[in-house]
Amino acid sequence: MPCSDNLGADEASESVILVHMRLVCFIFLLILVVLVTGGCQQALFPSNAPRHQFQTQDTMRGRNVPLTEPDVFGNPQPALRSRLSRTR
Repeated sequence: MPCSDNLGADEASESVILVHMRLVCFIFLLILVVLVTGGCQQALFPSNAPRHQFQTQDTMRGRNVPLTEPDVFGNPQPALRSRLSRTR
């Protein structure tokens, strides 16, 4: 009969471990959901920040290049040709 008493203790300890593991998983998932749904509160690169290290100097010298230009329909699009051309 001592074996049957020991068997109940093992089942109880396994049950406690299982409850503890479920609690840890629940807390981990809760933290993960909060972090994912929270997201970034501010933009990583604000629109008023310089695009490159020489933009301030280019603006002072009158050589700045616009970021957008209107397309044939008047919608703004990135001004890639003027920004990537070699002539500055």
